Amino acid sequence: ALLNRSSRPYFIYDETMPRQLSTRRHMAYVKVSEGCNRPCTFCIIPKIRGEMRSRSVASIVQEVKSLSAQGVQEVNLVAQDLTSYGKDRKDSGEDLTTLLRALDTAGSVPWVRLLYAYPIGVTTELLDAITQLPSVVEYLDIPLQHASERVLKAMQRPVGRFSPRSIVEFIRQHAPAVHIRTTFI
Repeated sequence: ALLNRSSRPYFIYDETMPRQLSTRRHMAYVKVSEGCNRPCTFCIIPKIRGEMRSRSVASIVQEVKSLSAQGVQEVNLVAQDLTSYGKDRKDSGEDLTTLLRALDTAGSVPWVRLLYAYPIGVTTELLDAITQLPSVVEYLDIPLQHASERVLKAMQRPVGRFSPRSIVEFIRQHAPAVHIRTTFI
């Protein structure tokens, strides 16, 4: 049976939780949010993980500092919908670009990589941060899922102003140095 709204999870870990690296010593994954608000028909994440809940920028920066003290050189920021980071915390004024700037300013690690950037959330500001901040790797893991807009619509995978081809063209036009990794179903 599907979970009802009242039984959905609301926990999200933070920088105070004990952390055991499951990767090689030089890199780590840092979860910036949990859950997802997207209605994609093929995905169970919102039903299992609940609605999106973003961590604060301060919490993430502190975790990255702690990881750096353990020898981590690269952090991979992960979320089910990375480009929506902070949208659930509107009053905070924090978003993905704010987070990237804070991590770069902290200077804890030389490399910050973005994994699972939902296409509809890619903006000029985000691309500028990726290309201008020295610690942010010019790399974007952006799951396009399918080439057909008709199929994407059936999947309830909103493309907003971008079709799969136009999001790639937008990135190439505004940030040609950014390397794109994608997945298709």
